[in-house]
Amino acid sequence: MDVKIGLPDGTSLKTKSRNISFGGILIEAENINFSELDDKFDLSLLLLKGKDRISIGFHCKTIHYSQTALGLKFLAIDAKSYEPFKQLITTNSPNSEKLMGELERYPGILFEDPLNN
Repeated sequence: MDVKIGLPDGTSLKTKSRNISFGGILIEAENINFSELDDKFDLSLLLLKGKDRISIGFHCKTIHYSQTALGLKFLAIDAKSYEPFKQLITTNSPNSEKLMGELERYPGILFEDPLNN
């Protein structure tokens, strides 16, 4: 999946995901300057759905990086982003029923209300 990641400093990265789940994302990282990343940071997945742009906001933690990949664990998600994110994951899963069962047992990420941060 093509993704564009917007970083808090206003810059953005265009890359591809290798794997995405309710718990995190592994992305190709050849263009990422790791010295500019904190251990924890906010990011947005900017997706196109038809002509509409959907922004899915997360607070995440870097858990793995190499010259070619960056692994991020989702710590929290904007409350308004949860439903579009759930739809993205389940629509692209070969076994969405199993995935939804796992989500119910292990919700994994916290909800953040951007108005109360």
